[in-house]
Amino acid sequence: MRCRPNSHAWSCTSDDHVSRLGHYAAPGSCPTTWPGKDSVGHNAPGRLASVGAVHRDPTQAGAFFGFAAPKLSYDRHNPEQQKRLLGNAFSGLGWDVSRLLASPHQTLDLHFAPCNLSPDTDVMSA
Repeated sequence: MRCRPNSHAWSCTSDDHVSRLGHYAAPGSCPTTWPGKDSVGHNAPGRLASVGAVHRDPTQAGAFFGFAAPKLSYDRHNPEQQKRLLGNAFSGLGWDVSRLLASPHQTLDLHFAPCNLSPDTDVMSA
């Protein structure tokens, strides 16, 4: 069940009524070790890893991981399990991904979630 507030009450959508998009996203931040002020990334079939400067805090870098996967079974309250899933999804990918994969283990604000579309999603404002 997915719930969110609306103008009058809580709007809930059963997982049965959510369209899976077949992808997962995991944005977060890590201590900066990345030179420059630009974002850089690596894209491979079904996987994207990127990192960039956080302009409001020069000690931090923003990291993002996105990947395609069938429906995964995981505990949304277990960040260590989510980090292992993330590591499995990106293992063997070149570029600086191994360095990026170390960053979620240092960060406190990694968010791991499936990309879904619910019937009440306003695609134009998403």
